[in-house]
Parts: sequence; C-alpha cells; structure tokens
Amino acid sequence: MNEEPRSMSMDQLLAANDAAWDRLRALVARHPETELITAHDLAGWTSKDHLAHLAAWERGMLHVLRDGWPQWQGMGIDAALFAAMETDGYDRINEAIRQANVDRPVGDVVIELGELHDAMHAVIRGLGEAGLDRPVSDFRHDDTDLPVRRWIPGDTCDHYDAHRGYIAVILGDV
Repeated sequence: MNEEPRSMSMDQLLAANDAAWDRLRALVARHPETELITAHDLAGWTSKDHLAHLAAWERGMLHVLRDGWPQWQGMGIDAALFAAMETDGYDRINEAIRQANVDRPVGDVVIELGELHDAMHAVIRGLGEAGLDRPVSDFRHDDTDLPVRRWIPGDTCDHYDAHRGYIAVILGDV
C-alpha cells in the first residue's frame, strides 16, 4: 500500500478490527461454500484464496508479535521468498500462499481466520497502549521504526476490507 498507515488507540484498533471482520464474515456467510471455491477473478483467485491469503498474513504478524518468530515462518513460506519481497514485491509470496492452501477446505480457512482474529485481539490487549507504541523492529528485529499500532491494520482491518472488496467482485455481491 502506498497510503500512510493509520494510527489508532488500542480501543479504536480493536473496534476497527471487529467491524472489518464482521463485514467480511457477513459477505462470506451470504454465499454457499461451492461458490467460494469455484467463482474466481481473472487471475484465477477464488474467495477461498483471498481468505487463506488474509490468514497467512495475519498469522505471520501474530508469530512476530506473540511468539517472536520470523514473519515468513508464521506465514508458511521460506525466508528467501520473504526476503525477495523487497525487490520482487508481493506477487510471488501471495501465489505461494495460494498454492499452499489449494486443497484446504474453505470452512477450515474461515475457522482459522476467525481464530487468528481472536488471537490478534489478545495480543493487542496484551501489548496495551505502551506496547502498541513500540517500533516493529523491537519484535521483527529489523530496522522498521513504524509503531506497532500503525503496522497492525495493514494485516488486519485494512487488509480485511481490501480483500472483502475483491471477494465481493468475484461473488457479484457489490
């Protein structure tokens, strides 16, 4: 994304995550599972692919903030592919995530995404306002000085809303 990440209080962040999750979940609930795995966009991505993508990115962030693991490990991709993101962008990573989830049932993906959403709330609460002001580099061990509170929306509420838009187009639910 090229826009400046949002900065919210802990309560605003929790509320924004819940609202975005509720919008995404409501969209998915309006459609049968068969439609979530058969209807696709021009790139071949299904709604399930988008949901698995959201889960992988949120899982990666959780593993950084909660477990101290490298983000790539939490996402289920290799370190070299993640490192290439700086020069190659996100497409190869996103396709690797899509391929890794091609055989997963859509119900499992939706359940996991809900569990990740809940786990992220626990992490946010555990960090508190002071922890949300810490730089990402304190957790990810790089030179990212962005405060955690401004990193989280990119892989949670803002990410949910962006992919909800893609899914709505795929499903003709716009």
